[in-house]
Amino acid sequence: AMQREDAVCAPTETRPAPLDAADAAAASAYQGGVRADGRRKAQFRNLFMRTGVVSQAAGSAYVECGNTKVICSVYGPRQKAKMEVSEEGKLNCEFQFATFSASGSRRRNEQSEIEKELSLLLVQSLEVSVRLTSFPKSILDIYVLVLQDGGAVLSAACTGCSLALADACVEMFDLVTACSVAKLGGEIVLDPSTAEEHMQQGGLMVSCMPSVNEITQLYQFGELSHKDISESLDLCLDACKKLHTHMSKVLAESTAPLPAST
Repeated sequence: AMQREDAVCAPTETRPAPLDAADAAAASAYQGGVRADGRRKAQFRNLFMRTGVVSQAAGSAYVECGNTKVICSVYGPRQKAKMEVSEEGKLNCEFQFATFSASGSRRRNEQSEIEKELSLLLVQSLEVSVRLTSFPKSILDIYVLVLQDGGAVLSAACTGCSLALADACVEMFDLVTACSVAKLGGEIVLDPSTAEEHMQQGGLMVSCMPSVNEITQLYQFGELSHKDISESLDLCLDACKKLHTHMSKVLAESTAPLPAST
């Protein structure tokens, strides 16, 4: 289980939780080329990333995308159970929503079916990027805690987990970036908010390793035509490349030497 007593250093600048009225405001989801929150179709929400936020973890990351706020932490490696015969290492992921993460109702403490499904999707998205042979017969544990679900939570978690793995100095082939799109009123829009997700006809989440040009996960839900899927894939891949550049800068800044004191 996740260590609840870990010290977490979140950013000092933050925004208040979205009001329920946001759902009503999204009724005009996409009109005149502008979404309800003022963004264009291919525009991200405000993005903030930081590594090293959980002091007791081997590596950790905090990702804030609009009102979506996620903490990802990596522990281990630890030895596998004797009954497991694989020589390679293994990733284990536990995805959990905080009880206060969604407005209107409190979530249960035990892991739900959707949390188990998201845990599996994260492992599938991330494991191809990790050199599993670098920690043979061992397991890396990844814990994801969603502090606030403001939309596109799976892609935010995937991005945060990859940053946390890099922060833990785990050998990787490339960073994994992830982006989501939603179909609103016949238009494909990037990085949907919760209000937009409630209205979407369908959506797509793509995770990839941009440096090696490899898709690690493609998760579709709802109804999308072949044209929609093609447009969604192009939009996600282009956004993932931009996100990869930002992630690399965050990691570079976290490892930069402190200026010498005078």
